[in-house]
Amino acid sequence: MNRAIILSSLLAILLTTILWVLSKNGNSSVFIINNSLKAASQILGLFGLVLMAVSLVFGTRSRIIDRVSGGLDKAFSAHALLGSIGFIFILHHPLLLIIRALPDVSNALQYILPGSMLSYNLGIGAFYTVIIGFIFIVFIKLPYHLWFFSHQFLSVAFIAAGIHSLLIPSDVSTYLPLRVWIIFCIAAGSIAVLYGVILFKKYGPRYEHIITEVSVVDTIISVTLKPIGSRLRYNAGQFVYAVFQNLSLGGEAHPFSFTSSPSENVVRLSMKASGDYTRKLPLLKVGEKAILYGPFGAFGKSKNTDEIWVAGGIGITPFLSMLHEEKAKLSSRKITLFYSYRGDGEAGFIPEIRETIARIKNISFIEIDTSRDNRLTGEKIVQTVGVVDDCEVLLCGPVPMMEQIKKQLVALGVPESRIYYEKFSFT
Repeated sequence: MNRAIILSSLLAILLTTILWVLSKNGNSSVFIINNSLKAASQILGLFGLVLMAVSLVFGTRSRIIDRVSGGLDKAFSAHALLGSIGFIFILHHPLLLIIRALPDVSNALQYILPGSMLSYNLGIGAFYTVIIGFIFIVFIKLPYHLWFFSHQFLSVAFIAAGIHSLLIPSDVSTYLPLRVWIIFCIAAGSIAVLYGVILFKKYGPRYEHIITEVSVVDTIISVTLKPIGSRLRYNAGQFVYAVFQNLSLGGEAHPFSFTSSPSENVVRLSMKASGDYTRKLPLLKVGEKAILYGPFGAFGKSKNTDEIWVAGGIGITPFLSMLHEEKAKLSSRKITLFYSYRGDGEAGFIPEIRETIARIKNISFIEIDTSRDNRLTGEKIVQTVGVVDDCEVLLCGPVPMMEQIKKQLVALGVPESRIYYEKFSFT
């Protein structure tokens, strides 16, 4: 996880802890068992609320978050992890209060059954909404548009839990510094939700385009677009969120990598038909409009060193953009591209790669067709390249493949700090 993400999360927890302790004003009664359960419930509830706020901020498709976190894929991984940890903390908040109330069942039920008090009902509503949201997100595989909709349950739960924390008689209501901090967290999370759900499409970094070509080769779809108005400027290896204005596709924004060079006057996006949404992309027609949001991502950011590129399946797409850029700028650094794919169905880019590399003397290309060849390993990479101490290694493909090759390379002595990867997939 990115250092900025870890630091911000730890600082948020630390500040919450300090303010909560100060709110007790030296009250030693919190160490009595019955009161300790209440105190634990309070602090865990605050931890959950604060971590959900941080999670929502890092889940924002923002250029600032993209830069700070080292890429939106890193930010979204943190978003998922912090949201899950926050969920666990929030789950324990009412459970500890129930344990404290037992064996008085009627008193215990007030924490899980709605009553006459709005403040309690908001907390109970947030509790159940979080549970329902996580069931849909974690345990049920949904099409992206339904997944995105169910994801909003957590946003609703966060806002309800935040209002609950402000209304309920507690340390938050009696100690002003803690109250100000919690209000700040609620505001930050709520603004992130508002931007992501409503404002992003209108006020995000948007560029209008018109489709000039749609190409389908086996399972690979490539869409070429010409800008209308301002030109989108990006780096090779980055991606955008695309909203195609085709009634069959709806208005969803999906991330796709550039497969064109930044120096070209048109933009090309390529993807594999592997999900409900991407299987509909061949329905796109020349002349239809699209809005591209971005660019995002830090993958492929050149350091002018020798590099090893490892692509798996559709993970070849950012490398295509980087290949065309290498050809355009006549780079002299040594690059070795390993491309692992399965059968002819994933080989649609092979002719383009061969043709491009034939014009670039400093790039070597190794194909691995796993339908007939052994899988690519870290050992094979090192044996092929030779000395890799001074090389940067870039990985993009299926997550298990990237994790396995990274682990193997590290075991073979490649510094982990020189291995970069990108994992992003909404189909």
